Amino acid sequence: ICERYQVPLKAVALQFGLKHPAVISTIPGPRNSDHMLENIKMSQVDINPDLWEELKHENLIDNNCPL
Repeated sequence: ICERYQVPLKAVALQFGLKHPAVISTIPGPRNSDHMLENIKMSQVDINPDLWEELKHENLIDNNCPL
């Protein structure tokens, strides 16, 4: 699904938690400055809302998840 939308899985994983209205921030825990820069880059990837809906449709995300 991520490949079809041309979105890195890392970006989806990082942004998933932030989509919940109760979550203000996440701390991915980079091991070095390269990881930190990659996390920043992945947090800025534009993710088509249809990707989230398709993940729900495929039961990869619970349908009740507030995205």
